[in-house]
Parts: sequence; C-alpha cells; structure tokens
Amino acid sequence: MAARLLLLAVKTIHSAYIVSKRKAMAVEEMLRRDFVPQVFSIQNVTSLDNHSCPLYSESTMFSPPNPESYNRLVWKIVEQIPEGKVSTYGQIASMIPAPTATDADQFRRLGARWVGTAMNNTPSGLGIPWQRVINSQGSISLPGGSASADQQRGLLEREGVQFDRRGKVNFEIVGWDGPPPAFLKEHGLLSPRPLKKQPSASEQPNLF
Repeated sequence: MAARLLLLAVKTIHSAYIVSKRKAMAVEEMLRRDFVPQVFSIQNVTSLDNHSCPLYSESTMFSPPNPESYNRLVWKIVEQIPEGKVSTYGQIASMIPAPTATDADQFRRLGARWVGTAMNNTPSGLGIPWQRVINSQGSISLPGGSASADQQRGLLEREGVQFDRRGKVNFEIVGWDGPPPAFLKEHGLLSPRPLKKQPSASEQPNLF
C-alpha cells in the first residue's frame, strides 16, 4: 500500500512538472515571437533598429527598472480599455515614459516585452480585462489552439470583437484610441501610439 502511494505521488509530481514546463515554454515562445519584431541574443546585442546599444542582461531584458510599479501601471492602463475594443502591448508601452536616468531607447525597445510580462502576471479576481491586449499584428499572442488562446478569443468575441479567417482583428474597427487626456495627465503618461491609420496631409480636408 505504501509503495502504491509513493508511486502515485511520484507520478503526480512528474505530471505537474511537465505541465509547468510546457506552460513556461509557451510563455517564452509567446514573448520571443510576438512582443518584439527582432529576435536577438541576450549575450550578443550590437544593434537594434540601426542604433548601437549596450549588452543586455537577462534581468534587464525581461524586467523594467521597477517591475512592481511598472506592472501596476500597466494593469491600471488596461483597466481603461472598454468592452469591444483592443489595445496592443506596444501601444500600452508607448504611454509609459522612461524613468529618470534610464536609457530612453532601451526602455522603448523593450517596453512591449515588459508589458507582455506584466500581462502574463495579471492577478486574478480584480477584473482586469487582460483579454483586450493583443499583438501588433492584430492577433492573439498565446499559442494557437491552446486553451488560453481559445479562452481569450472567446472572451473577445462575446464582447463583439470579430476575427477574420487569419485570426486577426481590424484595428480600424476595434482599435482603442487610448485613455482620456485627464487620465494621461493624472498618471504622467504619454499620448498612446495610434492603432488606426492616420490620414495623410493630402487626405486632410481643406477648409480654405
């Protein structure tokens, strides 16, 4: 009897380890593939967007200067996204200014990845609409076919967000314009990066 219980305990621990490892691998792939367009080595970074930059450590790569306050600010911004609208990791990152004595270029380049990490750590039970944050391609970043991806899509579809055959949304219809100016000013935020196409000068109405 004791041997059976021991064997059952070992199998349970092994199963939990496999599930945890698969989840970690899925999150790592999600971060690598969707949050930043360039794939680069942590140990060997010489140029991003044609700008030279210092080598990044693993902690710098995945963590902003103050992770706890950064995450709380991300969640506060996400709470402003209304039902039926979506934002992106990059759009949210574009609102958060670089702290004093921080490399602004580095902060900007890694911001979307940091927002993704914050969303992966969204606390449950607080009503934060995590499902309304997707990638810049207009699709869900979670691995396709996974339970989490299906859950996110289901939540968005119940809010009226439609996906095309490629699994993408139309930012011109459901793209978020960002929080009201009063919210930005209250929290010291920048104007968000637009998700919708901006009219060119030739398309602007001539009033004179």
